[in-house]
Amino acid sequence: MRERRRKNLAWTLLVTILISTAFSVALIDSGMGNPEVVLYVDPPEVLDVDIGDSFDIYITASDVEDLFLTEIYLSWDPPLLYTDIDSINPGDVAPYLEQIWIENVNNDEGWLHVSTGRPIGVKEGLSGTVQIAKITFLVEGEGSCDLHFYDNPDTTEVEPRLKNSAGVDMERTIEDGYFSNAPPVVEYTLTIAVDGFGTTDPAPGDYVYPEDEVVEVDAIPDSGYMLDHWDLDTVDVGDADPYFVTMDDDHTLTAYFVEITVGTIDSLIDLVEEFYDLGYIDDADIKESLLNKLYAAKAKIERSQVKTAQNILGAFIHHCEAQYGKHITSAAAETLISEAEHVINNL
Repeated sequence: MRERRRKNLAWTLLVTILISTAFSVALIDSGMGNPEVVLYVDPPEVLDVDIGDSFDIYITASDVEDLFLTEIYLSWDPPLLYTDIDSINPGDVAPYLEQIWIENVNNDEGWLHVSTGRPIGVKEGLSGTVQIAKITFLVEGEGSCDLHFYDNPDTTEVEPRLKNSAGVDMERTIEDGYFSNAPPVVEYTLTIAVDGFGTTDPAPGDYVYPEDEVVEVDAIPDSGYMLDHWDLDTVDVGDADPYFVTMDDDHTLTAYFVEITVGTIDSLIDLVEEFYDLGYIDDADIKESLLNKLYAAKAKIERSQVKTAQNILGAFIHHCEAQYGKHITSAAAETLISEAEHVINNL
């Protein structure tokens, strides 16, 4: 009876060990029993440090077990930050690796190499969240950059490396740091709208631009329409096309399109008179020259001299092109040219 009890107890103990082992393996396979090691910069962001001032970062590893030796490469933007060997030290909040074995700094290229570990004679590593190194940077410029962990460019080995006391590399994820003392970007909204039949480029809508950026906006009238004028913040700013908006504040730009009713020599004559009255043609001599060509073309049409009339209208078009954006606004010149071509095609 006692022998049977001993055998049952042995079998029970064996089964318990097997179940425990299987459960531990399952935990490891699922990751539940081995928290992920994270190598990161603490604090993760350093902001608003003035030129000439300094700040500290801590190279830190979390959820390590038996961390014994490390090798770290860190880079930054060299015009912004400066450090030196005397500014690389062990951490100062326990637990931290107390011994620096290797340290090298290249401020021209913006990188450092540091290897830290446990003191000589110590055989066990540290566990939990461990400070690997404390680095002091001097701010020399204005801008932004990553504090980036990177691979050793001179070897095929994967860097940075975290080793336990047996010399085995730990798997880890990496979280870079970030520095910025750049002034905040000021932005303004440009609202583009249309009144009448036409559109713009950029299309009507709201757009955000940095302060002082100059935005070009083109008017695109539908067939039979022309740009009459722009309103900038409800103020008439003329009919220049394109129109340029300086983003020194939030602005609303509206393109006003009006219908064109032309198609005959008489309507072209009326249009020249109207454009002169509106100031779109600003020189009386040019107005008279244009009208003279139109009257001459009309006289040729009345005599059935269509080809001659077309040639005179061609000269009218060339005159408009020569004064485009000068004594005739660009929008008015385009309208006169388009309608003169329409008359020529219909003769």
